[in-house]
Amino acid sequence: MKVKNTVTGDVIDLSSDKKAKAWANSTSPWVLLERSKQKASEKQKIEISELIQEILTWSETKLSLWQRDALRRLFSSTSNLNSDDYSELYSMLKVENGIEVKSSVTPIPLSKAHIPVSHHEGDKVILKTVRDFENVNRIATGQKLELAPSGMTVIYGGNGTGKSGYVRVLKKVCRARGLKEDVLPDAKTIESDPKVPSAKFDFIANGQFGSSSWVANAIPPDDLSKLTVFDTSTARAHLTEEQEVELLPFGLDLLEKLTNVVIPAISELYKAELISIDTNLTPFEHLTGPTAVGHEIGALGVKTKPEVLEKLADLSEKDFRRLEELKKALSVTDPEKKAQDLLLSANRLREYLKSIEACSLWVSDKAVEKLKAVHEQADKSARLAKEAAEKLRSGEDLLEGTGDDIWKEMFAAARRFSEEQAYPESSFPHLSTGAVCPLCQQDVDNVSDRLTRFEEFIQNDIAKKSENDKSALSTALTKIKNAKIDICANTPILDELRQLDSEIINELLVFRDSMKSRREWMLNDLSAQSINLSESPIKRLRNIIAAQLRSYRTFLKAIDVDKKAELTKEKQELDARLLLSKSLEAVQQLRLRIVKKRQLENCEKNLKTQQFSRKAKELAASVVTGELKAALDQEFGALGISHIRTKLKDRTVKGKVKHKLLLDLSTNLKLDSVLSEGEQRAIALGAFLAELKISDHKCGVIFDDPVSSLDHVRRSRVARRFSNEAKMRQVIVFTHDAVFLSDLRKMCEESNVDCSFRYLEQVQGDFGNVSEGLPWVHKSYGDRLNSIELELKELEKDGWPEYPSDSLTRKIIAQYNDLRATIEKCVEEVALGRTVQRFDSYIRVNNLHKAVSLEKPDVDEISRLTNKCHDLVDAHDPSSARNDPPPSPTELRKDIEDLKVVLEGIKSRH
Repeated sequence: MKVKNTVTGDVIDLSSDKKAKAWANSTSPWVLLERSKQKASEKQKIEISELIQEILTWSETKLSLWQRDALRRLFSSTSNLNSDDYSELYSMLKVENGIEVKSSVTPIPLSKAHIPVSHHEGDKVILKTVRDFENVNRIATGQKLELAPSGMTVIYGGNGTGKSGYVRVLKKVCRARGLKEDVLPDAKTIESDPKVPSAKFDFIANGQFGSSSWVANAIPPDDLSKLTVFDTSTARAHLTEEQEVELLPFGLDLLEKLTNVVIPAISELYKAELISIDTNLTPFEHLTGPTAVGHEIGALGVKTKPEVLEKLADLSEKDFRRLEELKKALSVTDPEKKAQDLLLSANRLREYLKSIEACSLWVSDKAVEKLKAVHEQADKSARLAKEAAEKLRSGEDLLEGTGDDIWKEMFAAARRFSEEQAYPESSFPHLSTGAVCPLCQQDVDNVSDRLTRFEEFIQNDIAKKSENDKSALSTALTKIKNAKIDICANTPILDELRQLDSEIINELLVFRDSMKSRREWMLNDLSAQSINLSESPIKRLRNIIAAQLRSYRTFLKAIDVDKKAELTKEKQELDARLLLSKSLEAVQQLRLRIVKKRQLENCEKNLKTQQFSRKAKELAASVVTGELKAALDQEFGALGISHIRTKLKDRTVKGKVKHKLLLDLSTNLKLDSVLSEGEQRAIALGAFLAELKISDHKCGVIFDDPVSSLDHVRRSRVARRFSNEAKMRQVIVFTHDAVFLSDLRKMCEESNVDCSFRYLEQVQGDFGNVSEGLPWVHKSYGDRLNSIELELKELEKDGWPEYPSDSLTRKIIAQYNDLRATIEKCVEEVALGRTVQRFDSYIRVNNLHKAVSLEKPDVDEISRLTNKCHDLVDAHDPSSARNDPPPSPTELRKDIEDLKVVLEGIKSRH
């Protein structure tokens, strides 16, 4: 480490212990200042592995839910977000700002469950076993993928063998980038019996054995999330606004994409919708002006209450009449004369109203009740009088009907005859001696008692009251009968009313007819079903009179200049309300659009990118260091892209010098034209390995088809780099590339790194079946010989018959077929010393000394064994007539031993 003295300009090298100790103990002001700067720098430093966690912590307090959801999508996506993502994020933004949307999704913000756990210094997590897959695509159940705890494990699988299913689960469990693709069960699973994908994992975390079960959509265990999965989906290089290619450490690209891709895309949706919202008031200029309506329209906005507009636009019949009245008052040439005419009309109508009220009294409910009371009283009195007459007749045998009305009339006539003609000097009855009865003309002495009793009966109160009540009823009925109730007889008044309110005429006629019907009912039989009056026109008539009087007062005001101005103002208000009523729906829609636009404008504050840029620069200042640059240059060199150099560009932010990491390239508008697909993949690998290099943990790493798009030269370099990494940590590689598989095996051998192989295959419709080693075509000659010998043991186990069956014959021939292919492998790997190898791009001339060490006997023996295999294998069709017996297992074992002797001789001479 070197430090520059800011006072003298001298540079002090602290590489020696003595100078470093002096530096640590110095009290010089500039040394103290430099030491404080160094501590501050160390304090600010963030490990690259902690970047995602740092972004998560910051987002939880600084970002809205939709922005945090966007971060999750960016972390989960293997490419840029699609139109559906932007549409859903935009809906979330609007909902958070109180805007209703037709359909929205609930935000799922980035959380700890989505990202790997931060590494601690010295962390070491090793994945031992992946096993017991259930309902994961079509991977066979009961499979067990064992992984070497150190060195490299290579899992080879061609297309359609289930490799992607294993990797997809590992990405979920390790919380890797690109989690958007879910792990699904077998597509043949019926919906009525849904299956949930699951798996189990054995691992060693910091020396402690652990086992964990995983179920789809569950939070994976923290320890397993410390395993790192290389994300090949994107190189984190991007073109800046200054046309510089910036290289972002893992995690910073989230903020870069959020700032430069996601927010601008959503801003475009926002701007497009904002422009589409029409809030132009021009079509409603006719509603503006110095009225209540004009005030509401002029201030139309979020504070406008819709019920206020509805109330203004709701004109009653009274309002319409008032408007017509004002129009007439303000347009008439002689308002004073018109006022007088209206007053006379009101007075005439008032007199007519009085006549209707007077007529209606005769048949009113009150009159009916009164008449009913007179009827009831007369009936009651008559009943009592009848009872008294019956009592009168009860003393002696009198004629039927004595005491009744006819008899009373007769007795009254006898009284008049006595008082007026027979005995005018005496009161009735005249009972003096010699007098006679005016009824029977007999001596009064004989009938004096009866006559006296009859007179007492007549003079009794009951009888008198009955007569009086009967007379009262007759009088009442006469008055009702003679009452004038034709309220429609006044033709001039009816004509006047017809001009003012045509509907009242019919109401008057109906009311008149109901009055006549009711009178008939009252006169004839009150005990029959009552006749009700129709609705009285009195209230309507009173309203007409009141309207005439209001008009009268209005026309009086029109005479006065000041009061006329008030009427003009009132008319303007009503005119404006009438116009509003015709445009109310359009105005309400405009108000809704204004409200929506204002709400939408509130979203703009959530589309500012400054906070993301600030945070990205802050984090970049902590992780973009010279150490990272050096690691990148070293990795780029190892991967064969040393022509792509990195450089740190200083920039000053608030007085502090910070850096950004650039690729030293000439740029134009498209990154693809600057970097090939292979170069971008190599950059991504280099960045991943550089970040791994400067990390302080030893956790395992997993690569999934890392050399896609790379040429054969870079494949070889990647294989060498992986083998070197495997010296320091567990390396797991999934690949379908046979050339890369060969490179990995070769580089591990050259680097003396343990390399274990597994291969996946499809068996009877089940995928992901795990086997140790490699498929036959990729086995080394030693592994092939071992396989042949294992098969040979099976043939030897039950003894070899003198006459083998066709099945056994085919089996032994199949072994010779494998032996022939193995001999070719021996020639490549041993006889030629791998000077010439399939898949290699060049001849290894440094191995020529191995090839030239061949001797004639070696060649002859190899040729003999090869020719023997050629004569036996299925590639030739032997003559059926010869029917030669097949070699025995003993003979095959002898041939294998002969081959081994030749190989050992060649290797010993190497």
